[in-house]
Amino acid sequence: MSSNASGGDGLSEIMAAVTEPSSRGIAAAVEGLIKGGALPQGLRLATVRRIAKTLDVSPSTVSSAWTDLRRAGWLSTDRRRGTVVALSPRTKRRPWSHFPLGEHLPDPQLLPPLGAAFTAAAVGRRADHDIDAVEPTLLEVVTMNWPYRPETFTVANGGYEGALLALRATVQPGGAVAVEQPTAPRILETLRAIRAVPIPVRGDNEGPLPESLQQALFRRPDVFLYQPRSQVPTGSTISLRRLAELDEVLRHAPAPVTVIEDDNIGPASSLPARSLGALRPDRHVLIRSYCKAFGIDIRTCVISGPTDVVARIDRIRTLGMLATSRLLQMALAHLLADPATEAQLRIARRRHRDRRRELAAALRGHGIAVSSEGDGLTLWIPVDNESHAQQALARDGVTVGSGSDCQIDGAADHIWIGTAALPDQPEPIDELARLIADAAQPERSDLSTVI
Repeated sequence: MSSNASGGDGLSEIMAAVTEPSSRGIAAAVEGLIKGGALPQGLRLATVRRIAKTLDVSPSTVSSAWTDLRRAGWLSTDRRRGTVVALSPRTKRRPWSHFPLGEHLPDPQLLPPLGAAFTAAAVGRRADHDIDAVEPTLLEVVTMNWPYRPETFTVANGGYEGALLALRATVQPGGAVAVEQPTAPRILETLRAIRAVPIPVRGDNEGPLPESLQQALFRRPDVFLYQPRSQVPTGSTISLRRLAELDEVLRHAPAPVTVIEDDNIGPASSLPARSLGALRPDRHVLIRSYCKAFGIDIRTCVISGPTDVVARIDRIRTLGMLATSRLLQMALAHLLADPATEAQLRIARRRHRDRRRELAAALRGHGIAVSSEGDGLTLWIPVDNESHAQQALARDGVTVGSGSDCQIDGAADHIWIGTAALPDQPEPIDELARLIADAAQPERSDLSTVI
């Protein structure tokens, strides 16, 4: 039967098919109609109230049936279009559980190949045992694009180790660290590991707020730590105006404070690297990781800073891994100087940016206030209740990050989602946005199915 037989809303088909007026019976009947083709894909169904009245059941009974059918993939609820018949689950793309939505990692399919870089590194490998903190070939390439002229450089085995070393070298035992909120979970984990006291600094799309930093500085922290671009989890990037404002606040700090910029995304970001280091190099540390751009096999970060701070970092390293592999450093130098690798990076940046923006736009279409400004591999999403949202999404195979892990006070009013490996087709993105919207604001979602 075509949809025209019921005036295009499926009401007569549903009324004829339902033999058990319970939520389970209604769901089974509607699923059978969809499988048999009586309710075709894209058909907008009658409202829950109208169907409930026709079947002589409560709206909540129909709403419960619709919830089961949505979770099974037979129906889709859109606040603008109402409830529509979705694509059959048997012909849908791979389930959401196969997507790394709870990770802020790049799409592995977009990473540059490493073969030529490691071959070049092996050919150029030195046979001596002299160990420079930074391989000269890497230092030459890195300094060409460093955002300021530091006193000296060193390296570490990835951004996580780099941040840990920099904090241990600059924070006194039991000392305080002013840190932007929200921030990456790993940063708060690192602060707990060194027993530092975090002081929140609120931010917006342009970076940390000057007035919030000023308040934090009254508590005399040893360090102010922030991410300068493509921030996890919000995607914010510091503006030139905000740099000047923060510099002014830091100049009038009641006690000396070291700034640590954690550029964990590095060249994977499509936005420029701006730094406070150009304004205050004597009390500034910049950590740049390259794992997001080239993959974890590179596992190398470069650290710049004052000579005394870098010397402390190198001394701390002697208690663990003495040096970062020269092969890895030389391979990284090759990648940074290779035009073909840069071309692949441009493709990856564009695809990552577009996927993030598409999901943000789809979420706004479903009534969720998210910003598409900024850049990066994550999207910061407001929710009514974090735990409820995560549980609801998990039922559909969607794993997302906990917003409370990003907040010093543990506030549970956000979730974050990794966007780098999202599908490029609009249909699954809209489906994901609808799932998130229903989980983020369950009361509005339930209401939209009843009206």
